[in-house]
Amino acid sequence: MGRWGKFIVVSAVLVILGSLLVPLVFVVRYGGKSGSVRKEISRIESEGLPVSAADLAGRRIPDTDNAAVVYGKALSIRWAVRKT
Repeated sequence: MGRWGKFIVVSAVLVILGSLLVPLVFVVRYGGKSGSVRKEISRIESEGLPVSAADLAGRRIPDTDNAAVVYGKALSIRWAVRKT
């Protein structure tokens, strides 16, 4: 095996070891923090602030108050007039 062959093998071994080592370091470093994250989410939730996508969605706006419905109708009328 020539010089380039050794270089390729060593590089491949380093990439494989690195791909195994990075997740391991992440788990060791941040694995114990999940409890504190849950506590923080509970604290935020207890204050009545949104913590999920469903909380951010808000309430449904009735069609009578929704300007998007009026805008959509205006666009459909415009396109209908434009096609003729």
